[in-house]
Amino acid sequence: MIFYRTTDMAVIGAAQREIALQVPRNMRDSAAADQAKTEHCRFYIQPLKALGIFSLDTGAHASGWWKNPYYDTCWHLSLSFQDIESGDKAPQDHKTAWKIVRGFFQAHARLVWSEPPRSKDGHAVDVWHYRLFVDRATGLPILPRGEVYTKTFTEAGWKSYSDVQ
Repeated sequence: MIFYRTTDMAVIGAAQREIALQVPRNMRDSAAADQAKTEHCRFYIQPLKALGIFSLDTGAHASGWWKNPYYDTCWHLSLSFQDIESGDKAPQDHKTAWKIVRGFFQAHARLVWSEPPRSKDGHAVDVWHYRLFVDRATGLPILPRGEVYTKTFTEAGWKSYSDVQ
């Protein structure tokens, strides 16, 4: 985990992007491989007591998770607020979170998709997820077409994760 004492989100975002590019997470990774990559992408902004993971996630469509291929690849920022020294947890500070999101995603922040925690562990620390989807071929930010579960843009023969289990 990397510790930052600055609150310059553009600097932190640029540094974390370089780290994430070294170890892109693939939805087909084993649990152990994913855990190692996730650990590599963790950071803590001490003045804000913000704990995060910033990764480049690939394969959400190819692995059968989401039907719509436009949602295959994204920059994924997960944020929770807690004092890692004392262990005290705090609820999501949305105002501060969006300052971080704007710093990380800059001009593309308006394209970011946010979602609340889903898992039991995520609820325990109120971790929110912020995703900026990118074109698989170019890596450029996009506003995906359609809903994640639509098959309108899905190639013939595609199988969902549940189809191949």
